[in-house]
Amino acid sequence: MRKRVVLRYFMFLFILLFLTQCEIDHGLGVSTSRIRGHVVLPDMSLRPDYFESVRIVALTKTLDAEDISLSDVVISNSSVDLSDPRPAYDLPAPLSKYEFVGAVWKKKDEAWDYTRIFGFYGFDPDSFKFTVEPIYLTKEHPIAEGIDIVCDWILVSP
Repeated sequence: MRKRVVLRYFMFLFILLFLTQCEIDHGLGVSTSRIRGHVVLPDMSLRPDYFESVRIVALTKTLDAEDISLSDVVISNSSVDLSDPRPAYDLPAPLSKYEFVGAVWKKKDEAWDYTRIFGFYGFDPDSFKFTVEPIYLTKEHPIAEGIDIVCDWILVSP
């Protein structure tokens, strides 16, 4: 009887030792790298009736690239709070170089169409010009802040 107890004790210790040596994959985890800024909204009193909401997107390729795939796009999973006159956004994004960071809009009663651009980083609505300003997320600098996205109603059409 005493041998059984000792044997069970050693088996328990062996199993416990084995389990503590295993590495367990906990999935993707929470991204610590991110792009942050504000959405600079136009006069909201001019907001069209068909305009519903806004999300943030980032691309690792330029907009004119012919081979953009889902692996090249990071999309926010929630809409921007349009009740704030200068809403902040925080987009978790993997370490990479981002060629485009912008806001896309959703038409009421329709699904999201991520080609509907409402504004983007580097856009000047006064001159209607833009400068290409890539965003770099690296191990040394995993957070890019002050990436303000300027929006304009002229980019929104039914």
